[in-house]
Amino acid sequence: MEITTLESSRLNEVRKVAAYARVSTLQEEQNYSFLNQKEYYERLIGANDKWCYAGIYADSGFSGTNKNRPQFQKMLSDAKDGKINLILVKSISRFARNGVDTQNIVHDLKAHNVEVYFEEQGLSSFNRNAEMVLNMMAMVAENESRSISQNTKWALKRLAERGIRHIGNNRVFGYDEIDGELIPNENARYVKFIFEEYVAGKSCSQISRELKKIGARPLRGGDTITEGTVRQMLKNEIYCGDRLIQKQPPKDMYTKKPNYDEDYDSYYVEDHHKAIVSKELWNKAQERMEKRKQERVQGIYRRYDSHPLVGKVFCGNCGVPYFRASMFHGTRVVWECKERLKAKKGNGCKNKILREDVFFQKLGIEGKLEEFEKIKRVLVEENGDLTIERYM
Repeated sequence: MEITTLESSRLNEVRKVAAYARVSTLQEEQNYSFLNQKEYYERLIGANDKWCYAGIYADSGFSGTNKNRPQFQKMLSDAKDGKINLILVKSISRFARNGVDTQNIVHDLKAHNVEVYFEEQGLSSFNRNAEMVLNMMAMVAENESRSISQNTKWALKRLAERGIRHIGNNRVFGYDEIDGELIPNENARYVKFIFEEYVAGKSCSQISRELKKIGARPLRGGDTITEGTVRQMLKNEIYCGDRLIQKQPPKDMYTKKPNYDEDYDSYYVEDHHKAIVSKELWNKAQERMEKRKQERVQGIYRRYDSHPLVGKVFCGNCGVPYFRASMFHGTRVVWECKERLKAKKGNGCKNKILREDVFFQKLGIEGKLEEFEKIKRVLVEENGDLTIERYM
């Protein structure tokens, strides 16, 4: 192996040499390749008495177009900190598949007097005559990556048009994928529990706590299926037996994030697999979620322990909801227009604050739950009168 250096005065110095390895999948055979590369570089560096072993940096499961690879970034940082003088890498494509990134990174390392040697191409970043070849090979690697990306998108689109999309590593709670078919597993009972409890009126946070009590555990470790996870599960059409394929745009080749500037087609497939919950139950859950969404637009935010009238009482002056609050250190409960909080600044609503006992008297109720359930909407007029709509 021929390594070119910039400064002849440093030829006799012991150099700190590291190696970089990357494989783009997490398959076992690729992990075995890691071991082979590690042993190879340890022997190679150890056989040269002018080299001091500075470590092996290896990333698995990352594309070469992704420059945010953890070990790759750590290697660059260590090199700039003076811990590495020479980086050995199998090929340009293992280092990076973005031509511009390759050039920028190599030039940045050269500025810190760090050499990169690409074995397959026999190229050193310190050899000025090789810079044009290095740039050309980097562009070839980038074009190859772009071709792979486009071919993958094309294949996935053809499969999506046929209603085929495996869940792969993105496992779905409540299902196993067996021979390409989604089959409910032992967690399906918890999925059904989530939908039934939500439709019955419980909040996502309440359901999360109940799941922990009855022993339900998330797929990826931990002991709690969070409130956010419960909410996402309630939105997932997979549980009623349908599939929405291509929910978001294909990932950008460089950022590895969905590219929302790219046109894409989604495909909704009904009765794709065995359902865990009925369409009727799933639709009821969606209706409740949509209702809650519209309430939030109006400024109505419910908690699991919210008063039954929350979301039913509105200001006749400005139209926003009334909320329930306590005054005088909790000795008095009142109902107040949300916009009234801005009144002190001179631009808020000045509609009346209602003491709860007086409010209930005007409603003609004693405060029992069944009485609240009969009330559809209450409008508090500017003079304190109430316009009341009740369910028939």
